[in-house]
Amino acid sequence: MSIITYTSILIIAFRSGIAFVGVTPDNHLELIQQHDLDFRPISIAMGYSEAGDKRLYITYNGRSEGETPSGRVAAYELAADLSLTPLADAGTGGTTPCSMDFDREGRLVAIANFREFGGFGRPGASSRGSVALLDEMLSNTQVIEFEGSSVHPTRQTNSHPHMVGFDPSGHWLIVADLGTDQVHVIDQETFKKHASVKAPEGAGPRHFAFHPSGRHMYVMTEMSNEVLQYSFDPAEGHLQLIERLSVKTEDGEGGGGASIQVSATGGQLFATLRGGNLLAIVELSSEGAMGEVSHLKVGESPSYLVALEKAVVVSNGRGGSVEIVVEDSDTGVWARQESLSLHRPGQMLRIDPQTLRK
Repeated sequence: MSIITYTSILIIAFRSGIAFVGVTPDNHLELIQQHDLDFRPISIAMGYSEAGDKRLYITYNGRSEGETPSGRVAAYELAADLSLTPLADAGTGGTTPCSMDFDREGRLVAIANFREFGGFGRPGASSRGSVALLDEMLSNTQVIEFEGSSVHPTRQTNSHPHMVGFDPSGHWLIVADLGTDQVHVIDQETFKKHASVKAPEGAGPRHFAFHPSGRHMYVMTEMSNEVLQYSFDPAEGHLQLIERLSVKTEDGEGGGGASIQVSATGGQLFATLRGGNLLAIVELSSEGAMGEVSHLKVGESPSYLVALEKAVVVSNGRGGSVEIVVEDSDTGVWARQESLSLHRPGQMLRIDPQTLRK
C-alpha cells in the first residue's frame, strides 16, 4: 500500500526502536516499517531543516557500563521512504528525557528531563529535573531549572517536569511539573520563566492538551487522576484554574493517569488511566467546558494516545500492543476495533502522509 493512501502515519517508540504504522481510511492499522536502534527510545518529535527536510528526534538514556544514566537526544533525517539517516547526538543536561516539542518554525527543541540522575526507589530519587532548550542541530544547550516541592514524601521532593509543549500561539512554552504540583509558563523570546500556577496539592500534573481555540488548557494528573481545566490568555501567558473533573469510574476504578488529547473539533477530550486499563472520554461544550465522562476498557497499561477523526489510537505499554478504538457515526458509541502487536510501545506521533512527498 502506498504511503500517501493512508489517512495518517504514526511514529511509535517501542522497546528496541521506532515503528511506522499506517492508519487506513477504514481505521485499520498496518505496520509499514520499523527500525531497531541500539538504545531504548523515550520521547519523539518532528523538526525541519531550513531547506524543509524532515527530521525525527528521539530521546533516550545513554549509559556506559558502571556509569549513571544520562539523557541524550539523537537527530535523524527522515526520508520519503521512511528511512532514517543519523545527523547528530547530544546530551540533554539531565536524565529520563520524557517529553519533547518543537517551536512552530521547527528550529527550537524543548526537552523535559524528569530528573537529574537516578530514579524513584533508587539513589537519586529526590534529584531535581529540568528543561533543556537546543537548536535543531542539538547545539547551544540551555538548561532551565525550577524550585519547589509538594506533599508526597517520595515523589514530590523536587521539581520533576513530565511534559513540555508550545502553546498554539507559539510564544509560550508550557511545562507540567509533577514534582512541585505546578504548571510553568516560559517566554520563548527570553527563555525565562514567565509565570507558574499551582495545581491542587498531590495532584501530580503529568500531561496537557490545548483546546483548538487556544483559550483552554487541560492537564491530566497522574496522582489524583483528574483533568484540570485552565483558562489561557495567549496574549499575556496567563493560566487560571477553572474546573477539576475526576476521570475515574463511579466505583473508583482507574489510576495512574497518563496521556491526554483533545479532538480536532474540540468536542471531546480523551485521557488514559493505566491502573484501570481505561480510556476516558469527556464531552466538551462548544465553549470548552467539561461534561459527561464515559469509559472504555483497552489493553494493559495504556500510556499514550493519538486522537484522529472519530478514532483514537492507544499504546498499551505492558500489554505489548497498539490498538485503535472508533466511534460509531450513528450511535456515538466508542468500541475497540483492532490491535497491532508491538513490544512495550510508548510515545506516538502522528504525521500527515502528504508531508512525506518530495
